[in-house]
Amino acid sequence: MTTKKTTPPKETKESTDEATAQATPDTEVELTSPPLDHTPEQDTMSQDPPANDDTEHEDVMAPPVPKSARKPLALKLARVMAEVSHVPKNGRNEFHKYNYIMESDLVDQLRGKLAAQGIAIFPSIREHVVAQVEDARGRVQYLATVTLDVTFIDGDSGDQMTTTWVGQGLDAGDKSYYKAYTGAFKYALLKTFLISGEEDEPTPLRAPQHSNRRTGSRR
Repeated sequence: MTTKKTTPPKETKESTDEATAQATPDTEVELTSPPLDHTPEQDTMSQDPPANDDTEHEDVMAPPVPKSARKPLALKLARVMAEVSHVPKNGRNEFHKYNYIMESDLVDQLRGKLAAQGIAIFPSIREHVVAQVEDARGRVQYLATVTLDVTFIDGDSGDQMTTTWVGQGLDAGDKSYYKAYTGAFKYALLKTFLISGEEDEPTPLRAPQHSNRRTGSRR
């Protein structure tokens, strides 16, 4: 009996690679290396924040204005009040024989000082009424009553203050309204800045005169 020896086939490199490919899952893996200038902090910055991030983010606000730089309206009005000088009484009422401060002189005295402080004035008529009256001689006169709102506004801080004044004017023609308006605005400035008015003049005092005559019957 003849025995035949068989030799197993020799494994080649191609067969080994084919077997490895069959055993490895069909998944393609790509390995990349970071760039040379890449840092770990960049990975943290590129990550999106979580959806449930409860961290409070403070709003960026401008620094507060120091108190020394604030100039409220009341302070500026006080400065104007301290700078007001004597206003001459150039007006003359010949009928009642007295001098008075004219509105034009008063406005000229205050305009520059208010502007230097950044204060603007806005007068506004709230109400006006004109009534027909008669004087002592029976002549027709028109009496106008004006209610005037005077608003002071500070251009720096936005502070504002409104005061209300009433003026009256009497005239036989169409000037009663303007007299009332001028009077209300004039006294608003006089009293706001504590400027002496014509009614504040001291009345000269006279010593009482004693009579040397004797009363009684003569003998």
